[in-house]
Amino acid sequence: ADELLKKISEKFETLASNLDSEQTEHEIRNYLKFAGQFHNYSFRNQMLIADQAMLRNVSVEHVGSFKTWSDLKNSEGVKASVKKGERGFKILVPTPYIKYELDASRDYLLNSKGEKIPRLDEYGKIIKGMAYKAGTVFDVNQTTAKEIGAYKTLDYRTKIDVSESLFERLRK
Repeated sequence: ADELLKKISEKFETLASNLDSEQTEHEIRNYLKFAGQFHNYSFRNQMLIADQAMLRNVSVEHVGSFKTWSDLKNSEGVKASVKKGERGFKILVPTPYIKYELDASRDYLLNSKGEKIPRLDEYGKIIKGMAYKAGTVFDVNQTTAKEIGAYKTLDYRTKIDVSESLFERLRK
């Protein structure tokens, strides 16, 4: 996850240092078209997927985890699968966790059953934190989903246009 976060920071620094260049404008336009297809992924994950796709010189249509594709079936009940040898795209996966009470030496406090005691907020709700781990997603074209008829193109994803006025508003 740290390596992926570092890649994102480097990409931002490169774009920021070349803000007025034609290359940056081209990359922003391409990113906006790409991001329109992946609205349910975070900005960071959109950047990671786009960057990896660009490095591999591939087009990405719709991504999902190995499990997502494995759970997808066609009307006859045939399951889709990721094709053998396919290399997925690395993303950051949010991983919520429970925060626990600690003693002075930073060891977990345990209840009478030997279980860790969760920290509670002022309303008595368990306090949770968020960490990130590296995960992998695969594009639909890396799977058998289309071949077996288990995947249908979503119409709105093919109609995205980054107009000059949108780009100008972003520039301003």
